[in-house]
Amino acid sequence: TQSTWGSINSGVIRIHPQKPLLPAHCNKHSVIVIGAGIAGLAAASQLYNFGTKVKILEASDSIGGRIRDHQFELSCTQFPPVVQSNSSIDMSSSMPPPLDGDMSSSSCSSESELENPEVCPISLQSGFPCDNDGNMEHDGEVNPTGIQTKCITVPFGVGPSFVHGPVNNPVSLMAQQLGLKLKRLRSNCKLYTEHGQEISAQMDKRVEIHFNNLLEKISQWSNCHTDNLEYEASSYLFGRGSEALPTWFQHVSKRKTSDETGVSQSGQSSPVDHGYHSEEHSPISKVPSDETLQAKLMEYHEQSGEHFDELEERLLQFHMGNLEFACGSDLGNVSALYWDQNDEFPQFAGGHCMLNSGFAPIVKALSKDLDIEFNSHVKTVDYSSPDEVVIYCEDGKTYSGDKVIVCVPLSVLKSNSISFLPQIPREKRHSIHKLGAGLVEKVGLCFPYKFWQRKVKPNQDYFGHIPDNPMHRGLFTVFYILNKSGYCDKKKKMQDSSQVPISQGGVLLTVCSGSAALMVQDMTDKQIVDSAYKTLHNMFPQVDVPYPSAYFVSHWGSDANIGMSYSFVKKGSSGKHYDILSRPIQDRIFFAGECTSRAHPQTVTGAYLSGLREATNVIG
Repeated sequence: TQSTWGSINSGVIRIHPQKPLLPAHCNKHSVIVIGAGIAGLAAASQLYNFGTKVKILEASDSIGGRIRDHQFELSCTQFPPVVQSNSSIDMSSSMPPPLDGDMSSSSCSSESELENPEVCPISLQSGFPCDNDGNMEHDGEVNPTGIQTKCITVPFGVGPSFVHGPVNNPVSLMAQQLGLKLKRLRSNCKLYTEHGQEISAQMDKRVEIHFNNLLEKISQWSNCHTDNLEYEASSYLFGRGSEALPTWFQHVSKRKTSDETGVSQSGQSSPVDHGYHSEEHSPISKVPSDETLQAKLMEYHEQSGEHFDELEERLLQFHMGNLEFACGSDLGNVSALYWDQNDEFPQFAGGHCMLNSGFAPIVKALSKDLDIEFNSHVKTVDYSSPDEVVIYCEDGKTYSGDKVIVCVPLSVLKSNSISFLPQIPREKRHSIHKLGAGLVEKVGLCFPYKFWQRKVKPNQDYFGHIPDNPMHRGLFTVFYILNKSGYCDKKKKMQDSSQVPISQGGVLLTVCSGSAALMVQDMTDKQIVDSAYKTLHNMFPQVDVPYPSAYFVSHWGSDANIGMSYSFVKKGSSGKHYDILSRPIQDRIFFAGECTSRAHPQTVTGAYLSGLREATNVIG
């Protein structure tokens, strides 16, 4: 396939089955893919384009796995097209209630308050235009006053929401192919205590620098206790098919990645060890002198001689809670030696971005024309015969193929809900046990109006919450603003624009990570939302904070077909275990998913690349 920048071998472009990319003698094998998450879809899509006979078995009734979007529908009021800039219309009835007793929200912010206010529009093939945030619009009704009401659909990423490092990233490539554009997340994040006090820039900077110094100290300690990473390019790029490496992968830079991922599974999982239980003895030599990231952070914090007051200590806990979101686990489970082991590998550059359309359009495009069997819970993978691999499902159906690509999340492998005949090698079983299955739950909150506008300026894409209780440091740490239309900017004046919504609801996304992710497993959705509402109500004490008009809570931990969010390096494990998980068995059973990507674990990008890797390896 040709693009403006050269030849590519990935993306959502579908090759005609009568004109496959590879000659017939390269497609002599039939392949079964277990799991229709991003890794499974990437592998099957690539094999389909190669001309290989491929079938996907998916345990659930939908594609995407942990890539799942929920749609919030908001109504908003717009100026009628005939209104001129000098017109006088009383809009008070359609404005939100007064906030802080001030009705100045309709006045435009000064340019000095705006740091790159531009937002990329998203061109969706939905039949509806998009607003400045890429949210889909469709016409509503026109009331007798001539004011037109419209509805806006705001996707909430129940799984992954972000693209980390968009430059030459294959996810960015697919977005471009679909006409989707990424919105860059700006780094400006105001922090507020549980009682509404804004953290000063000086205190924020001081504690942030201190926290980064602690991580640097841990990095130095780690380097003194470990050998230089040794790896084969084939273990983290494209295996034996490294000659198929696409051109966009040649232009990367180093950057720490932390992300949610979108990997599916097949088969039901039992309760998963999220890193809070004891470990079994290892047939592989133990990692020397490993400690938990929590212990090392507190050790170096105490040794630093820095004297923090109570608020600064809570702010430090906020940064640790944010790191737990990145790792997907309480820091008391994470390896201090290898928690950031993928920093040794090239990473994609370009900061952090959000797909306002959600990842659903990409998943849908990848699945086009593929043969997918839904509600197919795989029970056994039997590769004892030299002639074929037979897969047995819980409904009694059997499938056979020459090769199988297992694209299930780590939690499913840990649960042993899928058995292998014969048993998979011991060191692979050990690696499955040693790596951690991280858990992060997400909460989407829809409000009738943006009550936060009095404190949160237009150049902020999110704001942070400093809990009183350090034990709750992972509970609603950050609130991301999913739609920002209704803010004025220097390019559009509200009074002379007929298209800017003036009374639009807002959607916030927040997360529960670390120990908080486990705590909410025993709570109802209503209890979780009540807690989030109370948090926001306390953070904005002088504002009329409405109760959410709609909400959505993820349940990855209790989902029988998921059981986790993304992997992490648990104490006693290392990046080597990602490599071991990626190794094929007898050149017949292959493994893909973010938990097999040493260079890009925890990410949609890593899961997608692992699917391409195994598709290439299957061809040989």
